[in-house]
Amino acid sequence: MTIDFFLAAILVLFIQYAVVYLFIRMGSRWSQSRSVGFYAIAALVGTVGFSLIFALFKWYFGYTFVSADFEFARNCLGLLTFMMISKIYGLMPVEFMVRHLPY
Repeated sequence: MTIDFFLAAILVLFIQYAVVYLFIRMGSRWSQSRSVGFYAIAALVGTVGFSLIFALFKWYFGYTFVSADFEFARNCLGLLTFMMISKIYGLMPVEFMVRHLPY
């Protein structure tokens, strides 16, 4: 592995975190009915960010360390990012859904 790959991965993670942070900040200023959409988009951004890292790894080295489980690992890492960001803001996803989904 070279330093170029790590710099690209760090850049992708930084952009991913910045975008998710902006979505969450914007969502907190809007009405509660739209906040679920913002959290869903945050989860998608996490998934896309990790898929970009795996795609960079595969493009640069010609293989990936999760070959057969690529989709599963990408989705799990996206969900983990979603839960981590929710926890940072003091709100777990299930608690958020229960509080904000219409009954």
